[in-house]
Order: sequence, then C-alpha cells, then structure tokens
Amino acid sequence: MRTEGRRDISISEVVSALERVGVKRHDANVLISILKSGEITAGNIAVATGMNRVQVYRSIAGLESKGLIHAVIGRPKRYTAHSADIVLKTLIEDRRGELDAAADILLRFAEYLPERREAGEQSSKLQIIRHRNQIYREIANVISQAGDEVLVFTTTKGIQRSYQAGINDVLLRAMQRGVRCKMITDIAERNRELMKSVSRYVPLRHLDRQRARFIISDRKSILVFLIQDESSLSGKAETALWTTSNDFVKAHIELFEHAWKIAVPFERRLAEMNATGKDTQPRR
Repeated sequence: MRTEGRRDISISEVVSALERVGVKRHDANVLISILKSGEITAGNIAVATGMNRVQVYRSIAGLESKGLIHAVIGRPKRYTAHSADIVLKTLIEDRRGELDAAADILLRFAEYLPERREAGEQSSKLQIIRHRNQIYREIANVISQAGDEVLVFTTTKGIQRSYQAGINDVLLRAMQRGVRCKMITDIAERNRELMKSVSRYVPLRHLDRQRARFIISDRKSILVFLIQDESSLSGKAETALWTTSNDFVKAHIELFEHAWKIAVPFERRLAEMNATGKDTQPRR
C-alpha cells in the first residue's frame, strides 16, 4: 500500500488502530480480510488469517452485531461489508474521543484499498440487526445512499424514535438532493402535531391501525422491523432485517403501493378529524 509522500502502512498498524477503536484483534483480522476480499467465505477467512474456524465464526458474529458486515445469501455462505469508508467512519463515530491518532491511520487505510466494487452485485444480501443504535444507524445509511426514492411504512413510535436518532435530518438532506419520498402511517388525535411537522416535508398518508414498519430504498433494498417494541419510547427490544432480496423487496413494494392507493392524504385526514373533533376510526 503506497501513496506519494506517505510511508507504507502495515496491516499490524491497521489492526492496532482498529483495537484502539474497540475492535478485538481477532475481529480486526477478520474485518480486514473481508474488506480486502470484498466477499469471502468463513473457510477462506480462516486460511487468510491463520485463525481456527470457531474463532472466525465468533468474530463474524461480533462484527455482524455491530452492523459492520453481513452475510450474502447463497452456498457456500459468504460475508461482505459496506464500503471501507462507511465501515471505518462508523467505528470512528463510536469512539470519536479516542481517535485522534487512530483515525488518521484508518482513513488512510481506506484510501489504499482498491476502488470499491459491489461484490456479488447479482447476489441477495441479508443482515439481521438486533440493537436499536445499529438499526437506526442502518436506516440512516439506507436513506443517505438512496439515489431516487424512499418509501416509508411506519408508526407513531417509529417516527418519534427516528426523530431522536436524527433520521429526519438525513431524510431531508436526501430530499434536497432530489430523492422522492412517500410515508404511510396511522394519523390520529394523539399524534396530530407530530404528523403536522412531518407533513411539511414528506408526502404523508393515513392508514387506520397501521402497525407495520419498513423502509424501501430505490426499490432495491428494504429494512423491515421483525420485532417492534411499542411499549415505550426506548424500543430496546427492536430487531430488524435488511436485505436486497428482489422477491422480498418486490412484495413489499406491491404492499406499499396498494396501501398508498387506499390511504387517506394527510390534509383530508386532518379535515376529517377537525370536522368530528376526534378520530374518525375506532381505536382498538
């Protein structure tokens, strides 16, 4: 790895830098192997790193839980990651206070890697995301990488948590660069003011007793909540799935488009509530 005016960076330096941002040494070696290969099996990781397979699978599980890597559907199972700059910047943001020296090494390492090819572009990818912070970080990634369209099916709690996580700012920036957005949710007296704020920026429609939560990006990928925690605003029990499976994405696009046709536009829903002074639909 060489660039004009800078000395070579060794893999051991990169491993040490990753350790300083909270990545264990074995996990760092696995992550580097995946980033260098683009897409790789656990067996080949073991060969490349000299680690035994049990330790490789432990490291893979840890890296998946942090949202740094994900599995590619197929046989044999392979593992890939976001582009190097996204992976490394994610780690940097998590430990920003400790990164003055490490950040320089990590970002320089990203520069030395070959230009990112989307490994296995024809393969479906699948990732299970189990921690709330990781879920909303992935939502931000999905929106920030969208080039054309974002479709959102959500709940009141979903919107509230997205506001807390700064997703609204990410969505606004995407719309400012020309990304189209549509949102379906359950609009009621209890969330009237929140929905007014949302409707200023996002085309919004009402569907009574809407409980599903998913977001589709460019009709190519989807993040859908498998476990929803509606009992409180913290949402600690939430679990999500992100995939590029064409059939899965297509099925949810059809669901969204059908729901959009029968859903009530925000202004009409607001007029209905103003006319009756209460929700027009009975609550459960």
